[in-house]
Amino acid sequence: MALGVFFCGVGMAFAECTTEFTRKFGGESSGAGRLSAPRDAVIDAGGNAWVADTAHNRVQKFNASGEFVSQFGTVIAPHALDLDSQGDVWVVGGTTVREYSPSGELKLSFGSFGSGNGQFQSPQGIAVDPSGNVWVVEGASYAPRVQKFNSKGEYLLQFGKGGTENGQFKDPEAIAVDSEGNVLVADTGNSRIQEFNSAGEFVRKYGSAGTGNGQFSSPRGIAVDSEGKVWISDSGNNRIQRFSAKGAYLSQFGAYGPNDGQFVGPRGLAVSGSSIWVADTGNDRVQQLGFSGEFTRKFGGESSGAGRLSAPRDAVIDAGGNAWVADTAHNRVQKFNASGEFVSQFGTVIAPHALDLDSQGDVWVVGGTTVREYSPSGELKLSFGSFGSGNGQFQSPQGIAVDPSGNVWVVEGASYAPRVQKFNSKGEYLLQFGKGGTENGQFKDPEAIAVDSEGNVLVADTGNSRIQEFNSAGEFVRKYGSAGTGNGQFSSPRGIAVDSEGKVWISDSGNNRIQRFSAKGAYLSQFGAYGPNDGQFVGPRGLAVSGSSIWVADTGNDRVQQLSCF
Repeated sequence: MALGVFFCGVGMAFAECTTEFTRKFGGESSGAGRLSAPRDAVIDAGGNAWVADTAHNRVQKFNASGEFVSQFGTVIAPHALDLDSQGDVWVVGGTTVREYSPSGELKLSFGSFGSGNGQFQSPQGIAVDPSGNVWVVEGASYAPRVQKFNSKGEYLLQFGKGGTENGQFKDPEAIAVDSEGNVLVADTGNSRIQEFNSAGEFVRKYGSAGTGNGQFSSPRGIAVDSEGKVWISDSGNNRIQRFSAKGAYLSQFGAYGPNDGQFVGPRGLAVSGSSIWVADTGNDRVQQLGFSGEFTRKFGGESSGAGRLSAPRDAVIDAGGNAWVADTAHNRVQKFNASGEFVSQFGTVIAPHALDLDSQGDVWVVGGTTVREYSPSGELKLSFGSFGSGNGQFQSPQGIAVDPSGNVWVVEGASYAPRVQKFNSKGEYLLQFGKGGTENGQFKDPEAIAVDSEGNVLVADTGNSRIQEFNSAGEFVRKYGSAGTGNGQFSSPRGIAVDSEGKVWISDSGNNRIQRFSAKGAYLSQFGAYGPNDGQFVGPRGLAVSGSSIWVADTGNDRVQQLSCF
């Protein structure tokens, strides 16, 4: 059977529509001293910190007080760095190793993509030994190994391959060399540390998968102090662990969170004197702490100024063309005009996940375990909800929608029992439906909800890779979609909107695209691809349609994009 396939691509004409990028706003700050997903840090003899500012494709230097000094790049996604005895900075990024002088002058570059000697497929870590030799560990989705080079970039030797035996690796991500020339590798996927001598011969290993003392969950950073003690970024457990030179557990500090002394997925680390510097990757910052975890200072971080966004999860458009954005990681709601210029903000709203507007222009926001109604000027008018599983309570509310009659619909899921609850405009409970499962009317981790002009309720049943539709009484009407990358298939659908013609738009988050369907669920078109460029997305979530424009909360890129489809 011949099938007519219609695709809607950015700036490309197809049978259904042409989608063109209009504008974007928000985004984290890339100014001097700002960091985004920093993966490594080292300390020079003067106490300055050199940081691999990975998502900004550069290296930045900070003084001992955490003040910005200088930067250089462009270095494609610098994963790791180290200093030699002359103070030169060695950086591995992309498939290349580069040596820079302290002033940022490029002195040496070597490496290309491949699996041969001196080539790299996925270099993750770099270390310079006391003799000036350069060690590079590579892994990820390619064959893992360690390669050794002299200070001129000439290949010397290699060791390692995939596996779980001694001397074998799974996705190793960090490497360090002690004062005696022994090489330590964070064997990330195998939840252990392996030590080798300077000839690449296996010496010892320690660690196993778990949360106990001396156990690891994705160790991604390693450093050796002046006494030979080994410090490990236990990334998945959001802590730092210390071991003796022979691998005996000594101590630990840290926990998950954004506060001082807490971490989100820490990676590279460095030890200088009595301080340890940690690349707190998930918090976009570097922290300096004492050996027992006492907080000293922090620097970097994404900007939280007016108009800046961090992990925005939803957006809606009012009658005046203004965009209201759930600025989730900043715990607030921001308003932008039709040109994408900042207008106002209000909060604090704890992790606002979703929002919608009613016919009066009031903004309804769900965040934490509470639903709030705000006037257009940001005045709090109504608040209801508390933690629990009873009627009118919430455990993990993910999405909100206001229907034409002013009723408020809230979908909740995540790790708790999924369901949809309906309230009137005063916040009084009316009904609920849904439970966990894969049958009609059942959900798995639903994350978004919308209501069409006829009062039908559409739910993004995220974990089941489908959309389900119900009538205003909560009775099942239809479903569409399945797991996959084809037209009409989904990978974690996390946003849903209905336009004035009844067409349904879905943020197909895992596939980094937007798909459009008819009111009855027939696939129509799509656009988008993975990336940071205009018209590309990283994990898009909430979306809104107004006229011929669609506004997308491009969550992973910390921005909202407006595109036109006609």
